[in-house]
Amino acid sequence: AHKIPVTILSRCQRYDFRRIPTPTIVGRLNAVLAAEKLSIDKAGLDVIARAGEGGMRDALSLTDQVLSFAGDGADAAQVTEALGIIDRRSIVKAVEACITGDAKSALAVVEEAFLRGHDQRQLLAGIAEEIRHMAVASSTGSVAGFADLPDEEIARIDKRAKEIDGRDLVRLLGIALDGIDPVAKAEDPRMFVEVTLLKMCGRPPLGDALAISEAIVRHEALAKG
Repeated sequence: AHKIPVTILSRCQRYDFRRIPTPTIVGRLNAVLAAEKLSIDKAGLDVIARAGEGGMRDALSLTDQVLSFAGDGADAAQVTEALGIIDRRSIVKAVEACITGDAKSALAVVEEAFLRGHDQRQLLAGIAEEIRHMAVASSTGSVAGFADLPDEEIARIDKRAKEIDGRDLVRLLGIALDGIDPVAKAEDPRMFVEVTLLKMCGRPPLGDALAISEAIVRHEALAKG
């Protein structure tokens, strides 16, 4: 809208469409399915609503796709399979592996995504988003109000964030974000994501990283006299 000249805007009626909250989409999908005498698991509807990215029409189209693929009563795993998206459990597993430095488990997630034909950029973006939620929870006390997530997911993220140094989460987030755009242009996206996760797993202890950073600052100050 900001690209449209004011002289044009002044002659128009303007409607700004906003994202519909996930709970609202889930409630509407439940009503539609009930009217059709069909059902999809609550966790499955959450997956559909998030995949719709705030659009009701997209969520309804995805619901129709799931019903065609998995039939009545689909659960979250079947919904994930039908939509061809990465299972959130895999994202959480990768993030936990990066936090604890478990390179083997982190690379196993990349391998599974590759074998399933998932977009590697989508995988890395999902990992970055999960870390972002944890970083926000660590800084503010809770990610509630800063992410459109189910209550159980918010509780899990808040609990885990309290166990990790917020500065380390920000450092992990920076490494992940640095890799998202380049992975889309890489000749071998899988290898690029593996290298990014290995960097996250092999990051130096936070104390060492801070000492190095401080030493660099001092060195630059000395160089300037």
